Amino acid sequence: MRPQKIEDNQMLDGLFEIFRAKGYEGTSMSDMEQYSGLKKASLYHRFPGGKKEIAKAVLRYVEQWTIANIYEPLSNSDQSPLDRINLVIKNISALYDNGGKRCLLRAFSMETQATVFDNEIKEAMELWIAGFINLGQDLGYSEQVSMRKAKKALVSLQGSLVISNVLQDNRSFIEALEDIKELYTN
Repeated sequence: MRPQKIEDNQMLDGLFEIFRAKGYEGTSMSDMEQYSGLKKASLYHRFPGGKKEIAKAVLRYVEQWTIANIYEPLSNSDQSPLDRINLVIKNISALYDNGGKRCLLRAFSMETQATVFDNEIKEAMELWIAGFINLGQDLGYSEQVSMRKAKKALVSLQGSLVISNVLQDNRSFIEALEDIKELYTN
């Protein structure tokens, strides 16, 4: 067996970028070739189920990123709540290139043919919510208040991404991150 020329993380990073830029329906095999660094035959070798299997792999990749960079840091009671929220804000800013990039979950959830990914999208969103709930409860908020704050954080984040992308101005995104931090530090 020949060694892979393109590492899985490198390939998935590229596929993640094209899917979030063009959505599921807008991404072609040519796009996936270009962004993954693999030829069509190699993509089909790794993903015999084609585009749908590739998208599911990207969603699993996003879920792993979310666990490592959102859920676990927010749930880490060995760190102060301020350190946790600061780290997560930094991770969110990096993920969205300070408001310059779209959200993959939003891109997939807005498309009619992408409804086959509803469970994966829901699970990923629930990880974000669960992490913020854990932080809220560690700060002494009730489960209900923690849930409300978690959803408010996500609404603010997602809304700011839409505004930042449409207006091509990331100030809304930066303000949303500040608002999320204030939600848990005031």
